[in-house]
Amino acid sequence: MGRIINSDSSARQRTILTRSILHACQQYNADHKTQKEKLDIAAFTYHALIAIEKSIDQTVSPWERRDFWVKADKFRMEWSWAGNYANKLCDALKPLNWAQISQVIMEIQRRLNNIKPTNQDRIGEPWAGYWELHNKSKKP
Repeated sequence: MGRIINSDSSARQRTILTRSILHACQQYNADHKTQKEKLDIAAFTYHALIAIEKSIDQTVSPWERRDFWVKADKFRMEWSWAGNYANKLCDALKPLNWAQISQVIMEIQRRLNNIKPTNQDRIGEPWAGYWELHNKSKKP
Protein backbone atom coordinates (compact mmCIF):
# COMPACT_ATOMS: atom_id res chain seq x y z
CA MET A 1 0.00 0.00 0.00
CA GLY A 2 1.37 3.41 -0.99
CA ARG A 3 1.69 6.54 1.07
CA ILE A 4 -1.37 8.74 1.35
CA ILE A 5 -0.57 12.38 0.69
CA ASN A 6 -2.99 15.01 1.88
CA SER A 7 -2.98 17.65 -0.85
CA ASP A 8 -5.52 19.77 1.02
CA SER A 9 -3.43 20.61 4.06
CA SER A 10 -4.14 23.37 6.56
CA ALA A 11 -1.21 25.35 5.19
CA ARG A 12 -2.66 25.21 1.67
CA GLN A 13 -6.06 26.28 2.99
CA ARG A 14 -4.48 29.24 4.80
CA THR A 15 -2.67 30.27 1.63
CA ILE A 16 -5.86 30.17 -0.42
CA LEU A 17 -7.82 32.00 2.28
CA THR A 18 -5.24 34.77 2.74
CA ARG A 19 -5.11 35.37 -1.02
CA SER A 20 -8.90 35.39 -1.15
CA ILE A 21 -9.07 37.85 1.74
CA LEU A 22 -6.55 40.13 0.07
CA HIS A 23 -8.54 40.03 -3.18
CA ALA A 24 -11.76 40.75 -1.26
CA CYS A 25 -10.17 43.71 0.56
CA GLN A 26 -8.95 45.17 -2.73
CA GLN A 27 -12.43 44.79 -4.21
CA TYR A 28 -14.02 46.35 -1.12
CA ASN A 29 -12.14 49.57 -1.81
CA ALA A 30 -13.20 49.66 -5.47
CA ASP A 31 -15.46 52.62 -6.27
CA HIS A 32 -18.09 50.66 -8.17
CA LYS A 33 -19.14 48.38 -5.29
CA THR A 34 -22.61 48.75 -3.81
CA GLN A 35 -23.31 48.58 -0.08
CA LYS A 36 -24.70 45.05 -0.46
CA GLU A 37 -21.52 43.92 -2.22
CA LYS A 38 -19.43 45.53 0.50
CA LEU A 39 -21.46 43.72 3.16
CA ASP A 40 -20.89 40.44 1.30
CA ILE A 41 -17.15 41.13 1.18
CA ALA A 42 -16.99 42.02 4.89
CA ALA A 43 -18.94 38.88 5.87
CA PHE A 44 -16.76 36.71 3.61
CA THR A 45 -13.64 38.21 5.14
CA TYR A 46 -14.95 37.51 8.64
CA HIS A 47 -15.73 33.86 7.86
CA ALA A 48 -12.39 33.37 6.08
CA LEU A 49 -10.55 34.76 9.12
CA ILE A 50 -12.46 32.34 11.35
CA ALA A 51 -11.49 29.47 9.03
CA ILE A 52 -7.84 30.53 9.26
CA GLU A 53 -8.09 30.61 13.05
CA LYS A 54 -9.53 27.07 13.09
CA SER A 55 -6.80 25.78 10.78
CA ILE A 56 -4.16 26.94 13.23
CA ASP A 57 -5.32 24.39 15.81
CA GLN A 58 -5.23 21.62 13.20
CA THR A 59 -1.62 22.50 12.39
CA VAL A 60 -0.46 22.89 15.96
CA SER A 61 -2.08 19.86 17.60
CA PRO A 62 0.44 17.29 16.23
CA TRP A 63 3.30 19.47 17.45
CA GLU A 64 1.79 19.66 20.90
CA ARG A 65 1.38 15.89 21.04
CA ARG A 66 5.11 15.60 20.40
CA ASP A 67 5.85 18.26 23.05
CA PHE A 68 7.03 20.91 20.56
CA TRP A 69 5.49 23.62 22.71
CA VAL A 70 7.80 26.45 21.63
CA LYS A 71 7.16 25.76 17.95
CA ALA A 72 3.41 25.60 18.55
CA ASP A 73 3.36 28.83 20.57
CA LYS A 74 5.46 30.67 17.99
CA PHE A 75 3.14 29.53 15.20
CA ARG A 76 0.06 30.62 17.16
CA MET A 77 1.60 34.04 17.78
CA GLU A 78 2.43 34.45 14.07
CA TRP A 79 -1.19 33.78 13.09
CA SER A 80 -2.94 35.47 16.03
CA TRP A 81 -3.74 38.44 13.81
CA ALA A 82 -6.50 36.43 12.10
CA GLY A 83 -8.52 35.99 15.28
CA ASN A 84 -7.93 39.59 16.33
CA TYR A 85 -9.18 40.96 13.02
CA ALA A 86 -12.13 38.55 13.03
CA ASN A 87 -13.19 39.92 16.43
CA LYS A 88 -12.81 43.52 15.26
CA LEU A 89 -14.79 42.82 12.11
CA CYS A 90 -17.53 41.03 14.06
CA ASP A 91 -17.81 44.02 16.41
CA ALA A 92 -18.14 46.33 13.40
CA LEU A 93 -20.66 44.14 11.56
CA LYS A 94 -23.14 43.84 14.44
CA PRO A 95 -24.24 47.49 14.42
CA LEU A 96 -23.17 47.99 10.76
CA ASN A 97 -20.59 50.61 11.60
CA TRP A 98 -19.39 51.43 8.07
CA ALA A 99 -16.43 53.52 9.20
CA GLN A 100 -15.15 50.76 11.47
CA ILE A 101 -15.74 48.08 8.82
CA SER A 102 -13.73 50.10 6.29
CA GLN A 103 -10.96 50.69 8.81
CA VAL A 104 -10.65 46.98 9.67
CA ILE A 105 -10.69 46.00 5.98
CA MET A 106 -7.89 48.49 5.31
CA GLU A 107 -5.87 47.15 8.27
CA ILE A 108 -6.26 43.60 6.97
CA GLN A 109 -5.21 44.70 3.49
CA ARG A 110 -2.09 46.37 4.90
CA ARG A 111 -1.33 43.20 6.87
CA LEU A 112 -1.56 41.05 3.72
CA ASN A 113 0.07 43.54 1.35
CA ASN A 114 3.24 41.45 1.09
CA ILE A 115 1.34 38.62 -0.66
CA LYS A 116 2.01 38.53 -4.37
CA PRO A 117 -1.02 37.50 -6.43
CA THR A 118 -0.40 34.80 -9.02
CA ASN A 119 -2.15 33.94 -12.26
CA GLN A 120 -3.91 31.10 -10.45
CA ASP A 121 -5.55 33.57 -8.08
CA ARG A 122 -8.38 34.43 -10.44
CA ILE A 123 -11.01 33.31 -8.00
CA GLY A 124 -13.92 35.41 -9.17
CA GLU A 125 -16.16 36.66 -6.38
CA PRO A 126 -16.46 33.96 -3.71
CA TRP A 127 -18.07 36.46 -1.35
CA ALA A 128 -21.34 36.69 -3.31
CA GLY A 129 -24.23 36.05 -0.92
CA TYR A 130 -22.10 35.83 2.22
CA TRP A 131 -24.05 38.52 4.05
CA GLU A 132 -27.22 36.39 4.00
CA LEU A 133 -25.19 33.35 5.06
CA HIS A 134 -23.66 35.40 7.88
CA ASN A 135 -27.09 36.53 9.10
CA LYS A 136 -28.49 32.98 8.98
CA SER A 137 -25.55 31.58 10.94
CA LYS A 138 -25.99 34.16 13.72
CA LYS A 139 -29.64 33.35 14.42
CA PRO A 140 -30.41 30.73 17.11
